[in-house]
Amino acid sequence: MPLGEFLYASCSHLALQIRHLPSDEFRPMPLGELSDGATTLHKTTAFALSQTKRSLSTPAKARTVREMEDHLDSLNYGEYEVYQVVERLKELGYLDDAKYAADFVSTRLAAKPVSRRKLREQLYTHKLPKDLIDAAMEQVTDETEWAGARTVAEKFARQFSALEPEERKLRTMRRLVGRGFEYEASRAALEAVFGDAEGLSACIGEDDDED
Repeated sequence: MPLGEFLYASCSHLALQIRHLPSDEFRPMPLGELSDGATTLHKTTAFALSQTKRSLSTPAKARTVREMEDHLDSLNYGEYEVYQVVERLKELGYLDDAKYAADFVSTRLAAKPVSRRKLREQLYTHKLPKDLIDAAMEQVTDETEWAGARTVAEKFARQFSALEPEERKLRTMRRLVGRGFEYEASRAALEAVFGDAEGLSACIGEDDDED
């Protein structure tokens, strides 16, 4: 049989096996425990799937589809093996970019105030599609952005309370700008905390996000 036909037949057979294996059959296992009759392609794909499923079992290990593809590629799995593993993980619910993006935004906002700009930048670093990022960012309303800016301004106003009034306000401004809060939200926060937002425009473009 020509090599091309052999690979096509092997891959087609493997695809059917992977698709119909129940989720509880995927446990971490050494290659030697797999069926002696399995081809090398069967073994490496099943092994990659079992190891990957284990690594995704905790929230801290959650990955996006693109991150998982890159991760498997870095371990020198072939293109077909990567495709089969990723597709099966999607079916099992271990990979879900829409859920990942939504959870990412909600958990970041619950942990501390984060601006729209910073959240969007962070989501892009996880190689998510733009439409899913846009959908997840709908959680960040104008009220959320303004409330976050106010919380940050109050925090740093307290932290810098020993400084001279103008220096205190300037450093607070820089924190707001560094964290990417929109101009109007920052202005409103400064006015609420300091009584005015004079000097804010001059801080735009600076990057100071130290805690």
